[in-house]
Amino acid sequence: FWKFRHVNLPPDSPSRVLARLEGGSPAVLEMPVGKGRIIVWTSAWKPEDSQWVLSSRCVPFLAACVDLAGGEHRTFTVGTPGDALAVPEGTLGVRSTDGRLFAAEGRHVTLEEPGAYRIEPAGGMVVVNVAPDESRLSPMAPGTLEALGVPCAPSEASAPAGGPAPIAAAEPQSLSALEARQGTWRWLLVGVLGLLVLETLWSYRITLRKGGVA
Repeated sequence: FWKFRHVNLPPDSPSRVLARLEGGSPAVLEMPVGKGRIIVWTSAWKPEDSQWVLSSRCVPFLAACVDLAGGEHRTFTVGTPGDALAVPEGTLGVRSTDGRLFAAEGRHVTLEEPGAYRIEPAGGMVVVNVAPDESRLSPMAPGTLEALGVPCAPSEASAPAGGPAPIAAAEPQSLSALEARQGTWRWLLVGVLGLLVLETLWSYRITLRKGGVA
């Protein structure tokens, strides 16, 4: 959240603070109005104010608000593969979109595949997101790669004493050599274009001789 509105609640306010920002200011408020309630956000969803709409918690929050507005509460649980996700009491299992049923263990279910699952028989959804490790781009250590069977070139520090020296990597071509090669291709393209222009002029001249141009 980049921007938000400061809200100071009086001590006798019936409103409840459902979430706070880091500095302690209210982020989400619940205000009773008659027989209903109003959910108040102190920040907007515009990119200039926050990145809330990009969060994986945004959709479950909106689904919960819709359920509260309709007088119904359905379980909506979000997790990652391997997590023990809570389900309502009496749940037999969760069913995936391809029809497979995964049995629940008491009031929890553990799923290893990302996807959306429907809770049976009470209804509701369990969503398993992709594990965060699969989106990390940090390089792996050479030791980890070798443990996975990936051959790694030995470094000078790890080379045994008296053993053969590591093979030096090939020298990269200099920038001048690359520029020279690119210049050759440019001249070839210029020559081809010149031939096309000459062919067009020659065809036009022949057409004029035959009187084909009005």
